[in-house]
Amino acid sequence: MIKIAFFDVDGTLLRLGHKELSANTVAAVLRHYGFSKDEAIAFGDGHNDIEMLEAVGMGVAMGNAKDEVKAKADFVCKSVEDDGIYHYCIENKLIF
Repeated sequence: MIKIAFFDVDGTLLRLGHKELSANTVAAVLRHYGFSKDEAIAFGDGHNDIEMLEAVGMGVAMGNAKDEVKAKADFVCKSVEDDGIYHYCIENKLIF
């Protein structure tokens, strides 16, 4: 069950994270809240997000991400312009 999410998606109003969100930062946040890697999901679209996507149980690249980012992700959702995070969360019953 996903309990925490990390976002670093340019061009959206929802932004939890930061341009240099590293695996160490993700690990520290997970430890702080008592969550395992498998309880975390991350959404990203830039090269700077690859480390974050790999540091969680489910790394989701946005449809508008570069191919290098998509290759490192566990899943590719719709683009930012198509509300990819929203649709991914609805389809995976993370929100209702």
